[in-house]
Amino acid sequence: MTAKILMTALLGSVLLFGCDDGDSDGADMGAGGTAGEGGAGEGGMGGTAGMGGEGGMGGEGGGMVPPFGQADDIEMANAVWAEIADHQQNWPQPAAKAGWVEGAMPHGGFQQLYQNGTDPAADGYIVLKRNYGMQSEDALGAITVMKKIDGYDAETGDWFFAKYLPDGTLDMNPDGVPLAGRVGKGTNGGCVGCHSGAAGDDFLQSFDGPEIPSVPMGRPWDIETATAIWAEIQVAENFGEPTGFEGWQMGNMPHGAFQQYAENGADFNEDGYIMIKRNYGMEDEDALGALTVMKKMAGFDSDIEDW
Repeated sequence: MTAKILMTALLGSVLLFGCDDGDSDGADMGAGGTAGEGGAGEGGMGGTAGMGGEGGMGGEGGGMVPPFGQADDIEMANAVWAEIADHQQNWPQPAAKAGWVEGAMPHGGFQQLYQNGTDPAADGYIVLKRNYGMQSEDALGAITVMKKIDGYDAETGDWFFAKYLPDGTLDMNPDGVPLAGRVGKGTNGGCVGCHSGAAGDDFLQSFDGPEIPSVPMGRPWDIETATAIWAEIQVAENFGEPTGFEGWQMGNMPHGAFQQYAENGADFNEDGYIMIKRNYGMEDEDALGALTVMKKMAGFDSDIEDW
């Protein structure tokens, strides 16, 4: 059995959004092309003159507009800041991410998350992350924001991204380009590059609301279902060992070195069928490390055969 329902103590999900503070697109802007024989190189991506080859200096930047940090991006970011400035710590937090949350790069070591609604598909929805160097209000380093704007850019899920310093001014990449707009579009880094790899199709790493699941696990409904299954499998008389898997079985990663199996029925294609795997570090009941469970639920998800 490869599919499983992990009985983790997930308390909801988090709206992770990552603005890369590095050079993302900006480092390549302004690089001139290769110089021709004795001539000037072609222009770069809207930047300043780049160094050409043997022929001399590269040409002036071309006409391609960078996807972030332009005048309209800055104007939009200023409007978003005005919208969030007086409310960012008065808005509700994701239910499972209230208070301090441990962070990771490129954000701070600790974070606080706030949102102005629960439906990321709604026009005007905002989620913001306050990024701290340590668990102290005095250690606020930046505020990263996503706002859903209908029709903004289908390739970024209609998300506008911005990264602010604590005083509301826009942070900049090493090239001095303000981090506002489609940050990282067309690259593997930056806000867009990070969020384009999120599960689902909403550019959110996870979701804390009932309307639109953006990741396939850890949602409130998943936790509720897992809790109900846990109650169901406590009734030991409803379970027996599957034929051919009686007693101790040799295990492997990611499960334990030894395993024991139990099931609540003989037909694994039947709706409601449950398979339990008890995972041990050694052949000893005291070495139980985890229980992994599969339940067949008709209509749950045909891509994983409704497990």
